[in-house]
Amino acid sequence: MQGQAGKKNNSQDTYYTTGAGAGDKSLKITPKNLFRHELLGLSVEAHYLNHVFWGKVVAETRNMVTILTDDNKIKHLPKQLTNFIFKLPDGREAKLSGLQIVGRPYERIKMKRLKRPW
Repeated sequence: MQGQAGKKNNSQDTYYTTGAGAGDKSLKITPKNLFRHELLGLSVEAHYLNHVFWGKVVAETRNMVTILTDDNKIKHLPKQLTNFIFKLPDGREAKLSGLQIVGRPYERIKMKRLKRPW
């Protein structure tokens, strides 16, 4: 089951996804490589200005993330001004600045992580 998107490998109890720029390989979603994976369907806590939104990512464009909130409202949030805490399928949480995920999802999958001097 390792090569199927969104399937859990029962023997190793880890979650794998395709589409992380790995060709035919599947990669485990971790907080370190989350920015290279598809975000759709992940639970998220989004901090935008002085507001906090909880829900699931339902759409993503170059500069916007669309969240279906827990009270069934659609929120369009600009990536550049938002900080995200994603809940991964294995239960861990990953914090990302929106600046790390700016760009089209299919282009972001191909790019390498920017090295920060700090």
